[in-house]
Amino acid sequence: MRVQCEVIVVKEGQTMRPRHVKGFVTIAKKRMKDDVYQIHVVTATDRNGTRFDIDPKNPPIIMKNFIGAKKLTINVSTKPRKTIIMMNNVVKDLPAFVTTLECIIGGETPKVGVHSAVTSTEFRAPVKNLTIDKAENLNQPLPITLEKLIFGPINLQSLDTRIFGCKNLTHLSFSGNPLGTATSINRLPLISRLKELRQFDAANCSLSEISEPILKNFFVALPSSLLKLDISQNGLKTFPEIFHLKNLAHLNVGSNQIEYISSKLSNCTAMMNLNVSNNRLKTFPHVLPKFVNLQTFSVDGNENLITQENAMRPQLVGFMQLQHHDRMSFCHAGRVETLLTCAADAIHRNPKLMAIAEDVLPRCVVAKTMSELTMCTSCFKQRFIRYVAESTVELSSLAQVVDVVNRKIVLRHDRCRSCALKNCRIREVE
Repeated sequence: MRVQCEVIVVKEGQTMRPRHVKGFVTIAKKRMKDDVYQIHVVTATDRNGTRFDIDPKNPPIIMKNFIGAKKLTINVSTKPRKTIIMMNNVVKDLPAFVTTLECIIGGETPKVGVHSAVTSTEFRAPVKNLTIDKAENLNQPLPITLEKLIFGPINLQSLDTRIFGCKNLTHLSFSGNPLGTATSINRLPLISRLKELRQFDAANCSLSEISEPILKNFFVALPSSLLKLDISQNGLKTFPEIFHLKNLAHLNVGSNQIEYISSKLSNCTAMMNLNVSNNRLKTFPHVLPKFVNLQTFSVDGNENLITQENAMRPQLVGFMQLQHHDRMSFCHAGRVETLLTCAADAIHRNPKLMAIAEDVLPRCVVAKTMSELTMCTSCFKQRFIRYVAESTVELSSLAQVVDVVNRKIVLRHDRCRSCALKNCRIREVE
C-alpha cells in the first residue's frame, strides 16, 4: 500500500521543523514469510528512506481528523518518538491507507506485499498532458497521472485499452481517427471507468461503422461527469442514447444523417451549446424551454426543419394513424402500444406505484419499462406519446440563440394523453 505525498519525519524535541518534501509512504511486509509490517518513508532527498515497525502491542497513534483537508499525522512509538506528517495526498487514497494500518494494529493480516524499490523516475513531475501525433509513438507508456490525452489524425488501427486505466483523465480526443474499423473496439464501453472525464472528442471517427449494440453500449456508458461531447461527421443515422448526461453543456452532432431526436433530450438541462446542423431532421422536439442556459443552437443544413418566415405548415400532424383509443389517434412514428407500455404508463402516473416499483419489480423489467416511454414535451414526464403536433418557433428569447435568419424552426410537440386532452379542451373553449 503506497501513497504519494509531501512528507516530513519530525523527531520529538526537534526545535527546527524541516520542510515537507515529495515522497512516498508505504505499508508493507518486512519479509514475505513474516507477519511483521513496516511503515517505509522515502523522500526525494532520502531515497533509502526510514522504516518503522508496526507493533500491535505498542501501536502508532493515528490522527485522522484532517483527512478531508489532505493531511494525516502518525505518531510512531520509537525512541525518541517520531511523527510522520503527510500532506497534499490524493484524498481517496488516505482512507484506504488508514484502514490498512488499523487492520494491522488490530491483529489482522491485510493483503500487502513486501517493500518495492522507489525509482528516480517516480520523483519527476507527473505527466498530465500528452499528445500522440505519430503512429510510432503509440506504444509509449501512458502515465496514470494523465488528465488530457489527444490522439492526432494518425489512422489509429486499434483501441489501446490502457487508456481506461488513466482514471484522472478529463479530456480525451480521437478526432480524425477511424475508430469504427479499429480492432478491440468492443472494449469502447470501458469508457465508463473514466469517472472524471469532462470532454470527449470523436469527430470524424467513422462511428457508424461500429455495430449497433456496441455503439449503443458505448453511449450509455459515457460517464455522467461529461460536459462536452463532439461526435460530428460520423454518418450516424440515429441520435445517441446520451439522455443520462444531465451535466452535458456542449453537444455537437452536426454533419450526420440523423432524422429523429427523442424528447428525452430534455433530461440534459445544463445544455448551453447545441449543434444539430447538416442532418436530415424534419422536426425538433419542443424541449428548448428546458434549456434555460442555452446560448447557441445550430440547426442550419436541415432543409425540412427550417421554413421560410411566411411559410404555413399544418398546425397538427399525425405521423401514422394506427388505431384509436379514447377518441384520439396513436401517431408515434408508427408504434403500437404494447402491454408493457400500458403498464409503464400506469406506473409512471401513480406516485405510490413509482415509489415501490424498483423494489417490487425485477430490474430487467424496470429498465425495459423506462425505455418504453418518451418524454412528454408539455408536462416533461415519462409517458407514452399519443399525439404529435407541429408548430414554428416564435419566442424572441429563443430566436436569439438560433443560427438561422428570417426563418423559423419546426418544433414537434410530443404529448401524452392527459396533455393532449387538456390541449383539446383549451381549443374548444377558444
